[in-house]
Amino acid sequence: MTIWTWESANSERWFQIFIRGGKIVGQIVNAGRTNEIVSDASVNDDKWHSIYWEVDPNSMKLIVDGQEKLLSSFYLLPTTYTYIIGSRTTRGNAGFAGQIKGLYICGKEIEIGQMVRKQNPLGIQLGATGYCQVNRCSNNGTCEEFYDTYKCNCSSSPFGGEKCEQEVGMWVPLGSKIYIPWQHPDQMATCYRMNVYTNSKNVSLIKSKAHFAESSFNMSIDDFGFLNVLIYDGFFFLHNQTYKKQIINDDKTKDIEFCASLKEFNLKLNGEKAIHLEGNFFIFYFTGCVSRLQVGSTFPLKNPKDSRLKYKGKLKFGSCPYDHLQYDQPPEIDDGASDIQISSVVKNQQNLLFITRKILFFL
Repeated sequence: MTIWTWESANSERWFQIFIRGGKIVGQIVNAGRTNEIVSDASVNDDKWHSIYWEVDPNSMKLIVDGQEKLLSSFYLLPTTYTYIIGSRTTRGNAGFAGQIKGLYICGKEIEIGQMVRKQNPLGIQLGATGYCQVNRCSNNGTCEEFYDTYKCNCSSSPFGGEKCEQEVGMWVPLGSKIYIPWQHPDQMATCYRMNVYTNSKNVSLIKSKAHFAESSFNMSIDDFGFLNVLIYDGFFFLHNQTYKKQIINDDKTKDIEFCASLKEFNLKLNGEKAIHLEGNFFIFYFTGCVSRLQVGSTFPLKNPKDSRLKYKGKLKFGSCPYDHLQYDQPPEIDDGASDIQISSVVKNQQNLLFITRKILFFL
């Protein structure tokens, strides 16, 4: 995204500071030549950063939060006239989404606030809410503000899609199975989640066994279609509990979440408290569809390779065979108009050389 541009009257030559891959880039374009200097540190972390960029015919210097980078070369400096803070979406540039304060050009402070109020009284005001409204992103997706729009980040959710509303599932035919041989750090957690719908019974949904002990865990659908949990600590205690208030094998979506801790084991079925066990509680053979699979902070159905997911049989990745799953979605508030009015600050400047500164996984 562009922070600041100082360009020629025909917009063909410019000085520009922008963010690429989270890093600050100082760029000069003149006579078909492009020269850049890039910071080593990233600045897209919702914190203030001090940026100093200095250019002369023989060198280019960039200092970000005290870390200096210097390039020595011959630079043909362009003649510029108009500087723009942020950018104009009509030109196809990504505008600046953030805050700027303490802007200096050639040692002179630019009063940004006064310029915005003077040229466009409808500019961004204190308390503007932006584009991320309540329930904009579903299933715990994170809404991220952009210059004149928003985007849902689904990286911490087993869902996909533009609003994290899309199921990422896999059809598991009879005789097939998926398994994770061991856990890498991202899968070391005490909470798990999966969503299934099936008409199978007397099948195991999740089965786990310790590598160096007899402790085991088995979550299954019994002969009557109820959910059963069997936990053995490998020494003395055997927990065997069945939840009989909901049928699992009715070809309706069933969202299963369970967490184990040093004191208890809790399982929820479609958001309803189903199984509770007290104690120290320190994955498939069935035919049906599985989605929303979460192991720690990984989502094996979305990226099997990264989560070390292994499988055999004729599994179908991508989605389940039903177009509409039976679960409630929270109502989305009408988009309406954003409180932010898009504006850019444009001012004429005839100096050539310049200095820019102070832009601030249970076994």
